[in-house]
Amino acid sequence: MRGHASVRIHLVPSDLGKAATGLVSQGTDLHEAIAALASALAGCAGMAGNDAWGHRFAAMYDPATAALQRTFAAGQKSLQGMATGLVTTANNYLQADHHSTTGKARGTGTKLPPPGQIPGQHAGASPPPAAGQGSPGLPSWLAKYWPNGHQNLLREAATYYGRMAAILQMTGSAVESDLNAITDTTSEPSVAAMHDFLTLIYNRKDPSRAPLSAAQRACAQLSGVCTGYADLIDSMHSRVEHALAGTGLAVGLTSAVGGVIDFFTDGLTTGLVSEADEAEASAILGPIAADFTTAVENELASADLGSLATMLEDAAENAPELEPITADTTPAENVADDELEEELADAGQGGDDGGPPPLHMPNWNSGDDEDPKYQRNPAAIARELSGGYTRKEITDAIHTIKRDPMVRSVLGRNNPDIVVNTSNGDVYLELPDGSPSVEPIDNIYEYLPDKGR
Repeated sequence: MRGHASVRIHLVPSDLGKAATGLVSQGTDLHEAIAALASALAGCAGMAGNDAWGHRFAAMYDPATAALQRTFAAGQKSLQGMATGLVTTANNYLQADHHSTTGKARGTGTKLPPPGQIPGQHAGASPPPAAGQGSPGLPSWLAKYWPNGHQNLLREAATYYGRMAAILQMTGSAVESDLNAITDTTSEPSVAAMHDFLTLIYNRKDPSRAPLSAAQRACAQLSGVCTGYADLIDSMHSRVEHALAGTGLAVGLTSAVGGVIDFFTDGLTTGLVSEADEAEASAILGPIAADFTTAVENELASADLGSLATMLEDAAENAPELEPITADTTPAENVADDELEEELADAGQGGDDGGPPPLHMPNWNSGDDEDPKYQRNPAAIARELSGGYTRKEITDAIHTIKRDPMVRSVLGRNNPDIVVNTSNGDVYLELPDGSPSVEPIDNIYEYLPDKGR
């Protein structure tokens, strides 16, 4: 690999071939998840509305999502390079062994087939702009005080990004498992070299350094900012309704998404609101709107989407480009040494003893809840989840969640289970080591009957 020192690794060719096939499978599954994310986000076009606040949100959100597509592609390309490099390394070993062992016939000897191609190595189209048609039906004097973003679409986008973050974590963990399978555990240099290379593709310790971990972090942050903006809009609407009700002007929402809004003042329709009423309302709502503007700016500053876009661009630009070289193996009469030189990453992430970097898996007892309780068994979930649900209701809800295209994309070779935090209903992918993903992929209550919990 360009720009990194050579290290010597003890490997078994057949293990390299299996790992390369696994990497292609992981990359293909990830491509399907990325495609499902793009399809889901297409349905959230214009989610921020077309007011000044929505355009401000979009100005920060859109560049970050565009950078995310390039980072996805860079990660896929790095996975492909690694898979191809593993097969090339195996074939170099086989050729060296064939030519250097006394008594073997001349010729090419055994070779492993190419690992296959990972789709999605070129950046896809950016998601549609966040700004778009706002909720209709507002009088002009009130529109400037009533954010017209679509909270339901913002929350849908947040859910999709959260799922993608969990899937990226699943992919990183699975790739790590594939690499661990090809290393000799008694050979510290080989383990360190493989982990060092992995940290250039997926880095738990410093996510910003590698494309797949940077994309995971970005998806988590985008999920948070979409939820945050939806919550701010809810709060602003509530404050406006309360303030206007105090003046005798009632605002009644007849649609959950604000599609149809009726206004009444002393029994008269909006068109007959007097100038005095409008002036009074404006005086009351002006400070509330100013508070909302400040809250939006604080939300965007906290999310720091500008720095997020820069991080994604850097991760894509610095993604490793493995250039495997077929060795010139000259026949000899001596048995070849079973160690090969492979250009892998010396990323400086090893521990003090030269071993692999420490792993930082999520803790089953971490999170915002004081006492999270994770369960995978439907009967146990039914017992512990608030609401008095039956095992069948829990099972049906889990099956519905698993049928989502993004979740289905990792239900193939990985066949991950899902676990539920019975303290709040959040649903997580179960990682290869048995721990939950950092980000939830959904909430099981969304798929259960409303029992007045």
